[in-house]
Formats: sequence, C-alpha cells, structure tokens
Amino acid sequence: MLSSNIITSDQKRIKDLFDSLSGSFFLTDKNATIVYANKALEQFTGFSVAESIGKEPSSLWGGHMDRSFYGAMWDALENGESFVGDVHNTKKGGYSEYQRIHIAPVDDSASNTQYYLALNPALHTEEDKIEFKKEFFSVTSYKKDHFVEWVTEKFGSGDRVRLERLRLHEFFRDHLVLPTQELYKNREIDKDLIVAAQARSDAYNELYEKYKKKIFDYFFHRVGEESIASDLTQDTFLRAFKYLNKFVPSNASYLTYLTKIAHNLLVNHYRKIKPSSLDDILHIANEHDLDIDMILDKEKLWKTAEELSDIEQDILSMKYKEEMSVREIALILQKSENAVKLHLSRARNKLRELI
Repeated sequence: MLSSNIITSDQKRIKDLFDSLSGSFFLTDKNATIVYANKALEQFTGFSVAESIGKEPSSLWGGHMDRSFYGAMWDALENGESFVGDVHNTKKGGYSEYQRIHIAPVDDSASNTQYYLALNPALHTEEDKIEFKKEFFSVTSYKKDHFVEWVTEKFGSGDRVRLERLRLHEFFRDHLVLPTQELYKNREIDKDLIVAAQARSDAYNELYEKYKKKIFDYFFHRVGEESIASDLTQDTFLRAFKYLNKFVPSNASYLTYLTKIAHNLLVNHYRKIKPSSLDDILHIANEHDLDIDMILDKEKLWKTAEELSDIEQDILSMKYKEEMSVREIALILQKSENAVKLHLSRARNKLRELI
C-alpha cells in the first residue's frame, strides 16, 4: 500500500479526473468488492463513495434479478467478455428503477482478471443507448489500450489521458485503486481497533491514545481553557465508550465519529452557560410534544420507561437524560435520523398510554 507521501501529483490529477467523470464509474476487485468509485456513482445509486468502498454492489443496490440473469452475466465476464444488461436496482432510500449496466473484466498480461469495471452514463434515448453499447463493447473488447483515452475524452472535462507504457490493470491500480486505499486506510485501521475494543474493553485505550490530543485541541481552540477542554475531552470518550458495543464501523474514521460527539458536547456546554427559564422548559415540552407533568414527574417517568423496549429506553435516555441531539443519537446507534425520530415518537406515545 502506498504511504501518503508517495501519492504523486500525476496520480492525484488522474484520480480527480476520474472522480469527476459525468458517468458513474467504479471498479471492483476479482471478488466483486468495490475498490474505486467516482462521485457520479451517488447519482446513479444514491450511495456515496465512502459508503460504497469495500462493499459489494449487490449488498447495496443490486441483487434483485433472477438467477439466470446473473448466470449469463458471470458467464460472459469469466470468459473475458463485456456485458450489458438492464437490471432492477434499489437506490438508497428504497426507490427502485430499471437501470442499464455496462461491465467489463480487466485482465493482466496472463489473462487473469484483476478488476471489473462498470461504466454507466445517463442515457435518455434508445438511440443513445444503442450507440453507447456499440462503443462500450468495441473499446472494452478490441481496443482496451484506448479505454482510458476514450472514457476521459467522452465523459471528462477535456483533459485526455493515455495509458502510455502501462497496461490497463496497472493504470487502474496505480492511479485509482492504490490512492483510494490510501484515502480510506485510517478507516480500515480504526475498524480493527474498534472490533478489538468491543471484544476486550481495555483495548479501547489504543483508540483513546490515538485521538485524545486531536479531540483536546478541538475543544481548546474553541473554549480557550485547558481545564474545560480536558473535561469535555473526557466526556467525549466516556460517551463514545458507553455506546461502543452499539457502534457499527461504517464509512468514516473513528476521529470523524468522535468529532461529531465533541461538537454536540460543545453546543451543550454553551447552552448550559445560560440559565434555563420556565419559558425554555415550556418551549422544549412543546417542541417535543411532551406533557409538562411528564417533565416534572421524572421519577415516575423513568420508572414507567422500563416497560419499553431496550432501543426505546436507550433513545429516550440519550435524548432526555444525556441531552443528545437526534443527529448524535443517530450517529451513535448507526441509524437514520428519521428512524430515531420514529422511535422517539413511538416511545412517547407508549409512555402517555402507560402513565
């Protein structure tokens, strides 16, 4: 794997060019795991690049066609042939539509497949689809040495790129795959540390030592007092550790996750500087559709809450005991904000009925 100081300006220029292609373009390894994706993929599937790297397309948006379709697709690809077909895909958010996919194997000099490429531009007319299919089959079957020049000229910003002395799989490896691995390297390292800490709590210290200075600096630059910054740093890691077993490693480094928690704690810190008035309490009650007596009779409320499901108890506690925002709860539980809001609404309704 490349280290960060080896990524050259030429590699960055070419990756930036592929990142900005007008058509969706991604590469998988020979096991069908995405190892590079450009920004247009999100328009095509709804999934961001960060969500897609390291996943199989079928686990995100595909897998809805019958077995015969995938059989024909893999027969073609494993025979070194390109494949074009119309598939029923589900975009992120549940919206389904038929999409045309264009896939080709990328072999090394010994005819061993190293990658599969998928190029899927927005084609609006049947004539465009037919013409592009012809071009795609030609350039991926008989003119692979011209693929990079063709795709950058056709879908790029005018900065034509040639293979020069590299084979296609070497070009993809050096200019797209390795820089992508470098970009997400920290995320993969953090995943291993998180899994270890979930299995053995004392292993969390490695994550703490790795990021404590960055979190402290985040607070110190904003509050200006070392003692407050230190306390908020400890609170950040305590909160993250409390929900460690519920955390699912996803699309960002653990630092991103910690910084979001830190941001919410910082907001709460500034809110607490100002005393709350009765008007504030009434506003909160109205905003969250809660009865005043439920706020005032806390002991009865939390005793009754024990009859709710575990997830409902967790979310109520995080929201009203720990004063977390819906966004922070969603981040910690790896759920959408809408899902958290739904759990909150159901939990409040249940509490009303129980009380």
